[in-house]
Amino acid sequence: MTLASTQSALLEEYSRLLRDQFGYPELRGGQAEALAGLESSDVLAVMPTGVGKSMCYVLPSLVSGKTLVVSPLIALMQDQVESLRANGVPAGFINSSLSREQKNQAFSDFRDGRTRLLYVAPEALARDRSMRRTASLSGATTFALIIWRSARCESGSAARARWR
Repeated sequence: MTLASTQSALLEEYSRLLRDQFGYPELRGGQAEALAGLESSDVLAVMPTGVGKSMCYVLPSLVSGKTLVVSPLIALMQDQVESLRANGVPAGFINSSLSREQKNQAFSDFRDGRTRLLYVAPEALARDRSMRRTASLSGATTFALIIWRSARCESGSAARARWR
């Protein structure tokens, strides 16, 4: 099977999932290009708010496997997970709003395959313990994708202390 035919078959599968699982009639501008590119390389997709960036990693996670999403915006992370769960997608998150037990459960669910997408705040990855846990996950599982959900430029007193 050629790369072009593989990309075409995957785009058809993504379109079917988008329609059947999420109720959207078709891929939007830029989504097909980003999705097709993932089959053969890393992708940097810079897209405006509201065009469906998340489908560029949600759809592949449903087809290919576990996806780790690094997102600095806790409210967005929680909204995304709620929406995904409402559409039957097993997703979870780890951020400062959770207790230690809830964080442990989220890691276990992801490691054991009960969760396909795990959203993690950058601070969680910056802590040594979290980094060791994430590294242990990569030994127990293969990530289909690792996504950096949103890049923010911050400096001075507005910057997060660990990023200075």
